[in-house]
Amino acid sequence: ILGTAPAVATLFRDPSGKGRFVEVAIWQSWVWFTKIRLDDPHGYCGGLRVTKEGLRVKPKDSHKIPHHQARIRFALDVLTWERLHGACAELPPHTQPSLSAEAAAKVWAARLQRAVDALAERFHSVYGPPEEVHVLGGNATAARGLVTAAKYVVPESRNPNPRSRPRGAGMGGTSAESEEELWQRVPVRVAQDDATQQQVALRGLLYSSHFKLKQVSAPGQDPLARGWTRGGEIYMYVPKDGRSEKEVSADFVADMASPVEPQQPRCAIAAARRRTAGSSGDGSAST
Repeated sequence: ILGTAPAVATLFRDPSGKGRFVEVAIWQSWVWFTKIRLDDPHGYCGGLRVTKEGLRVKPKDSHKIPHHQARIRFALDVLTWERLHGACAELPPHTQPSLSAEAAAKVWAARLQRAVDALAERFHSVYGPPEEVHVLGGNATAARGLVTAAKYVVPESRNPNPRSRPRGAGMGGTSAESEEELWQRVPVRVAQDDATQQQVALRGLLYSSHFKLKQVSAPGQDPLARGWTRGGEIYMYVPKDGRSEKEVSADFVADMASPVEPQQPRCAIAAARRRTAGSSGDGSAST
């Protein structure tokens, strides 16, 4: 989700195929710590300082321009979007390239491409190959048609020989394909407009009403697992009525496709009831 700051969440279905649960996870540490290569000269502002004492967020006007890499959190935040257009009131003028709308969209899309490549690989390392990636948020539509698929080297097939390891591995990088490496391509869905994005969110809210929360966990040594940016939180949901998740989804799709009869407003229904209650047996209205 591309908003004030990029965010990432995953949805994972029961791998047994029995549809017993759906696992939803918030992986904010992926965007706070995963670095991507920057192919443009516009660098980034802000950033993290990692020391033995812990983590510290740098001031917004702290910058590295140009720079060859950046964490996803600071490569695709709203400050970057605004300063690419020269319209960020919080940053000094010399950090803002003031690009045209078309040029800014190309830079933005190139960074988003690196990000989805890296995040798809992260997902694969935890859950296996992803089915698809959805990009939402106010600044997502600028990349529609420019970012259509994520591509990464399957982690299990990566050549352990450092000399032949693909350049930029783990950073959304690309390299020539070889016989030792298996590449995975994942479709990327970018909504065409804000209205379509709202429909995605609303349908997801309706769909979630068919499930109940069974378990919440924050496993592992993720430094953001608890507190701060809520990284590494895993929620397990199960269907409420004992059906499989596949049955729930099939019924939900059918319900969404069926036409809905228009309903009268509640005030009109109440008025009709009052008129009916106030009518006499001969059909004359009482006062």
